[in-house]
Amino acid sequence: MRAVLAILLGALVAVIVIWLMTGVAHLFYPGSFAVAALAGPGEFADPLSQVPLRAKATLVIGWFLGALAGAGTTNIATGQGYMGWVVAGLVVLYGLLLSILYPHPTWMALCAVVLPLLAGYVARKATNVKLR
Repeated sequence: MRAVLAILLGALVAVIVIWLMTGVAHLFYPGSFAVAALAGPGEFADPLSQVPLRAKATLVIGWFLGALAGAGTTNIATGQGYMGWVVAGLVVLYGLLLSILYPHPTWMALCAVVLPLLAGYVARKATNVKLR
């Protein structure tokens, strides 16, 4: 039961961090996401084509930081290094779902998989918990 609660807590932390980083992107680039939000799936080939590169990079950094914070929280709460991988995997699924619903550039889709997994590894090393 403790592991399930820790995973839920880690997922909540990841969502909050990703949401905050998305807010930062909207704050610095207020009008750029409006075009992407108004375009429905399949309306045009790349709805994020109007979004500046820095705003896209902010979103990708948010995926990394969210997975890092969520996985770290889960690792600390359980004392088990492999539990953080569950949260990192949830962030990967989130990134892939976004890439399917709204086609992202290839580099963003790759980052949606690689960076949360890297964050899971960093979280395990940083929290200094054993794999058991």
